[in-house]
Amino acid sequence: MHITYLQSLRFAAPIPLLLGGILFVAGTMLSARNVGYDGAGRLIWSLQPSGQMTTFAYDANGNIEAIASITPADDTDGDGIPDYFEIRYSGAATGLAAADDIDGDGMNNLFEFAFAKDPTVADAGNITPISLEVPDPQTGEQFFTLKYLRPVAGTLHLYYSTQISFDLTQPWLTDPPDVLETLVVQQEGGIEEVTVKFLPAVGSNDKFFIRILAETL
Repeated sequence: MHITYLQSLRFAAPIPLLLGGILFVAGTMLSARNVGYDGAGRLIWSLQPSGQMTTFAYDANGNIEAIASITPADDTDGDGIPDYFEIRYSGAATGLAAADDIDGDGMNNLFEFAFAKDPTVADAGNITPISLEVPDPQTGEQFFTLKYLRPVAGTLHLYYSTQISFDLTQPWLTDPPDVLETLVVQQEGGIEEVTVKFLPAVGSNDKFFIRILAETL
């Protein structure tokens, strides 16, 4: 399965391909739920920003019976969504189907994980435009920058690549020479911001399309 963020001049298609004008859809995990409780108010899991999770099980008398550790790499059902994310938002390690869209915002659960969003909050309207940098004082070139968010554990389960097209008819170019630099900066809450810097070749076209592709490993 693969999912994409796509820059375009039109709005046309649903998941797994999102077309969004000339804007880039971005997001953040809006939920601050780092602990979970059962109906009796007992702690059943705690989550670190890295994705490391600790779960707690109780006996009939309410005493802790077992403590387990879940690593960011664990993915019981092999769907590309790690166990910690599924437990956090569904209560079970296999509680989220990758292709489902439980909040009805047009983005499936795998997409929500891949780009650090909350699958229980309909927040597809969050958008961030591509930015145009100040011209380089030595060359006069202006670079485009594209920023998106992803979980720190994202690359343990997904392969991210930058793709560019100049007409949407030829095959997409994956990580082409136009992509000059990709920077990753860690943010709070187990999120990292990825900045893609690119410069379309001179005379290549008067428009271009760019997308971020996330594919299960």
